[in-house]
Amino acid sequence: DGMSQQEARKAALRKFGLVESIKDECRDSWGMRMVQDFMQDLKYALFQIFKHRGFSSLIIVTFAICLGLNTAMFNVYHSVVLNPGKFPNEKRVVSIWDEFDSLWGSEITFSTSAFYFKERREQSQLLEAVALAGAEWQNVSRAGSDHRTDFIGVATVSPSIFQILGTPPFRGRVFQEEEEIRGNDKVVILTFEYWESRLGGVDDVIGQSIYVGNTLRKIIGIMPPGFKWKHKRGSSLPTQIIVPRSLQESFFRPERRTQPFTACFGLLKPGVSVAQLEKELNHLNQINGLQYPEQFKIEQEQNHRTRVCDLGDYFIRYDKTQLTLLQIALGAILIIGCVNIMSLLLSHNHKYSREISVRIALGATRSRITRQLLTESTLLSVLGGMVGLVLSVLILHGLSRVGLFESMVHSPRLSLDSETLTYTLWLALFVGGVTGLVALSPLIKTKTSENLAETLREDQRTASTSRRFKAFQGSLICVQLCLATTLLIGSGLLLQSFRSIVHIDPGFQPENCFTAGFRPSGYNAEQRRQIMAQFEKTAKDIPGVENVALSNWPPLKLGGLYRRSIIIEGENVTDDALCYNDTVSASYFSTLGIPFIQGRTFNYSEVENQLPVVVIDKKLADTFFPGVNPIGKRLSIPRGGGAFSVEEIDSERNWLTVIGIVETIRNKDLVEPPAFGTVFTNIQRQLPYWCGVMVRTQSNLNTINQQIEEVLVGLAPGVGLAMPEMMKDIVKRHQSSHKALLIFCVIITSVSLLISSIGIFGNVAYTVSTQTKEIGIRMTLGANRSRILLVSMRYWLAIALAGTMGGLIGSVAFAPFMNTYLYEIPSRDQLTYGLAIIFLMFVTLLASYFPAKRATQIDPMQALRCE
Repeated sequence: DGMSQQEARKAALRKFGLVESIKDECRDSWGMRMVQDFMQDLKYALFQIFKHRGFSSLIIVTFAICLGLNTAMFNVYHSVVLNPGKFPNEKRVVSIWDEFDSLWGSEITFSTSAFYFKERREQSQLLEAVALAGAEWQNVSRAGSDHRTDFIGVATVSPSIFQILGTPPFRGRVFQEEEEIRGNDKVVILTFEYWESRLGGVDDVIGQSIYVGNTLRKIIGIMPPGFKWKHKRGSSLPTQIIVPRSLQESFFRPERRTQPFTACFGLLKPGVSVAQLEKELNHLNQINGLQYPEQFKIEQEQNHRTRVCDLGDYFIRYDKTQLTLLQIALGAILIIGCVNIMSLLLSHNHKYSREISVRIALGATRSRITRQLLTESTLLSVLGGMVGLVLSVLILHGLSRVGLFESMVHSPRLSLDSETLTYTLWLALFVGGVTGLVALSPLIKTKTSENLAETLREDQRTASTSRRFKAFQGSLICVQLCLATTLLIGSGLLLQSFRSIVHIDPGFQPENCFTAGFRPSGYNAEQRRQIMAQFEKTAKDIPGVENVALSNWPPLKLGGLYRRSIIIEGENVTDDALCYNDTVSASYFSTLGIPFIQGRTFNYSEVENQLPVVVIDKKLADTFFPGVNPIGKRLSIPRGGGAFSVEEIDSERNWLTVIGIVETIRNKDLVEPPAFGTVFTNIQRQLPYWCGVMVRTQSNLNTINQQIEEVLVGLAPGVGLAMPEMMKDIVKRHQSSHKALLIFCVIITSVSLLISSIGIFGNVAYTVSTQTKEIGIRMTLGANRSRILLVSMRYWLAIALAGTMGGLIGSVAFAPFMNTYLYEIPSRDQLTYGLAIIFLMFVTLLASYFPAKRATQIDPMQALRCE
């Protein structure tokens, strides 16, 4: 067009448009603007964090405590419930058991019979393999050596258990199916721990032999480190060696079909669910039961059903409820912490409300400002999560050191795995984003012009906080107090419950009482009687020993007694007449300090001649002899009920005469009172399967254990002593699970109260500080300081009352769930509820008093000049 080059360039640029704007559009389409904005927001967030170091530190510490506790709990739950990592195939391993309404009672659970096992192994289309597994206690010693005999746990398993678990041996091989069928292959597999501790970890152990009971077995393999088959909660005797289970022909008699006796495990085929397998097995029960009419009738009457659950649920069936309660409590503390941080961020962001309104009025988008402030809150949360990871490791190690994980079947991992780290990262990002978004919601309004005008008008008023802001902040504090009240009431109930548990009278005196056990296998009945009688006499001569007694098993040890049927002479025989049966020596009651209510113990003639006399406890006397003197009455204990020896001959009934009544003791469980009364029979008449030893002594555990072992070896070579421990330690172990739950809840409640108190104090102090100009004007106009103080506190006390009432309602609704964990304390205890509310009201009173008092002490003229 005849233009110069410079003029032409200017014309072309005018026609082309704004170059920088087009660049921005290109960057937006490529996503570069998002990265650029994020980096800018990150720099701004870091600047704000360093600028307000005190405030930021408080937020980070709060996040760290909440995330640290939740990370520790997730690690426990993940390593115990979700992914124990004990066996390679555990995702497909299931436990299979049979239930009846009342055929065997509560003593036989999670068990099945060999009859059902055989049918499922041969007919199930959804199982790759199925195996039986149990445990017994045997004397174990090395062949051809002078090493002492150990009385230890021996796992008896089907060879297919190794296929099911998927665990290869560390050395050697595992059992073969033929070794179960033949039943005469004398082989054994050692655990890694037994190989190291008892055999010194020697390399040439494969092919050597050890005695298991009276059977010489050849060592064919060693399991890898960490392989444990601890299938019983609270067991202090985990299995240390493994032998193949041989199924005898007598197990498959039709009358044994409905007699569950051992645990059963199966391996699901890929893609098969637990529900599908359970449906198939119950269908097989119906089809196969028709072949055995008498047993099928019992199955129908007893509502027989087969249950299936995955391996993780089977192992943690006793711990899952407590872990669930702790998860709920930690979820509550996370909410409290987040609400507290929301309140703090709300107060912090409110200082910049005028700046935010001006920026919006000048064209800044609400989304841009929101992203900027959300980046700050999320960064604070991530930093808190990083500190929380360190805190969670310290928490796990600390709880492990004080023994809070001992009551669990599987101890949780103390190190954090990748799943736990991922969980913490996502949780930190989530709570950081949510808390920041909620804290911003009152500040980012819809109408920008009105927002700016409202903010500028607020700056001209005497109070810089709007009613909307104050109401929103009060609602957050109300939520905090509501959750804190619920946690405080729950912890108070657990504390009172544990105090009751500590003061439970077990019915005997556990102090200075040594307990152990042995099994005189390989000896006939008369030799066993002589060993037991001589053992009592010899052990009583040990210096420092006050008394010695024998029984079927010491109280509270390894599950206590078995349930038996009982018949009272002259009474109608009923199926629900039940009792516990223990076989004891004459000195049993004096050794344990069990007081007699009436009558006496066995005398020398009754022991020597094995006369049919018994001692009963008060519960049995009250149950079967109400209002009648039981002394001289006769009863009988029929065959069955899982007993190892019986008091009834097939052709005639043996009547046992009652000669004494003793106080009821807690034999099976410390917390739960016994369901039935107990019959104590003479140990020389009713020989036990194994013998429990009780020694009243002033000696320490190591000394008396060595002395008792020497006595036992001298009387019965080849017999070992098992589980030496003091009775007071057994009692503490029964208290440990309740103690662990209490300590967890006390920690959680203490942290929640601390966080709530800090949040309440900080927010009340900020709100009162924004009212400094208003307070100055009122004081200038002659208002009384005490009146202003009361007005400032009254609003927050109303908030506290609303929050505690909400927590009270929540606690009342939560009460039925709490009944599971409480002992001799009602879940709606009025005293606990009242003290919790008074305490939290007092905390709120203090939190509102000091900031208000400080504001009233400012000179009115200085208050009027305050910005």
